[in-house]
Formats: sequence, structure tokens, C-alpha cells
Amino acid sequence: MAISLDLWIVILPLLAGIISLVFGIILLVKYSKTRKGKYLFWGIILTFVVPGLLFYVALRGYIASTGMIYMPAPPNHGMEYMPAP
Repeated sequence: MAISLDLWIVILPLLAGIISLVFGIILLVKYSKTRKGKYLFWGIILTFVVPGLLFYVALRGYIASTGMIYMPAPPNHGMEYMPAP
């Protein structure tokens, strides 16, 4: 069974967010050992900013894929009870 495109729009950002979170934590651990500023900067970005944005994208994709599409009313909608001329 193939996975639909709507589901990929949700799965890929979630996986990328988890991977970013893991690499961010690894960089923060490296920073605690070496005290180099670049590890702190990229660790914070990859731990807090990127996963948040990617989870937001996944949530927006999930909400958009489950929304209902409302069609316009038929042309005679609301005209059933009009008085006869």
C-alpha cells in the first residue's frame, strides 16, 4: 500500500525535526566538552528552533489534509418557502 502525498507532508517534517533534535543535542554535548561557541550556536538552533518550525509545518499539513471542503449551496437553497406570486 502506497503512502499518500498528504501523509508524506506530515511524516517528513516530523522525521526531520526528530533528526534535528538529536543532532542539536549532540552538538550541545560537544559544546559542554569543548566550550566552542559554534557548537553552542548550532546546538541551540538545531535543538529548539528547527524542530519547532518543522513540527509547525507538520501540524499545518495535518490540519490541511483533514479539513472539509464546503461546496456552495445549490441555486435554489433558501427559496423553498417563498410565497407564491
